[in-house]
Amino acid sequence: MNEIKQRLEEKYLKMEDYYNISFDVLKRLFKQNKMLIIIFILINMSMKIIAEKYQGFLKFLEITGAFDFTEVKNYWYSVNASIVLSAVSILVSLIILRKAGAIIEEDKGKFIQETVMKFFMLICTALALLIVFSVLLTVLWAAIFVIYFSFSGIEKLSLNNMKGISSINIFIYITIAISAIIFILQMLYFVQMYFLRRIGMYEALVYNFHLCKKNRLRIILPVALLVILNILLNLPFGILGFATLFSKYKFLIIIVASILNSILSIFFILLTTVVYLNVEYMDLRKK
Repeated sequence: MNEIKQRLEEKYLKMEDYYNISFDVLKRLFKQNKMLIIIFILINMSMKIIAEKYQGFLKFLEITGAFDFTEVKNYWYSVNASIVLSAVSILVSLIILRKAGAIIEEDKGKFIQETVMKFFMLICTALALLIVFSVLLTVLWAAIFVIYFSFSGIEKLSLNNMKGISSINIFIYITIAISAIIFILQMLYFVQMYFLRRIGMYEALVYNFHLCKKNRLRIILPVALLVILNILLNLPFGILGFATLFSKYKFLIIIVASILNSILSIFFILLTTVVYLNVEYMDLRKK
């Protein structure tokens, strides 16, 4: 039996065990899937270069202010390229997740096609839910303002009225933020469950809720520590990037930062996979 799987099946592990096992899986992953890792790094590097060249809406305003149609066109091409690269990056991340599960469980089956299909289904479902949520939010927003104007007796907009409207908007934004946090806390094991096991989305969702009941901190704490480490490691590159904004070393800093971020992203995938498998194995032992 695989030594890593055997350790995960024995008992609930400590945070340091999760990190050590993730490092072991990372070494095996680099040894067995070099090309996949290189592709992932190159995708992230391309996204970083595009982001550095066209930095958000302020850059767009600057471009349009100059009335340079070529630059505007290049900007929108870059936006579309970033969207496509982001989707491909997520797909490659999910393949890495599946590879990590295969390494731990010694699964030699072919699963790339299945991963692509599940990714497509998940994206379509997420877009549909996003559209429904946007429509409901728009209706709710409109209803709140109709009620507000009806009961307040306001006929004309003034500065004081705008303050009341701003308060309503802030309340809506806070409600959305709290709802998003609750949603994330309820979906901690869904992605691993859905892509590592041959089950449907609904079954994965239900079992994810079951695993989340007593195992939220088990995955939150290791991930939180990794996020803090990520911030600390990227801070020097952010400072160097600003200091060398017009320097010939700017491109070199982007490359190094992209490689570091890619490795940390891969380790994040492995860490969450290891925690999930340990929680799942221990839950199955109780049944």
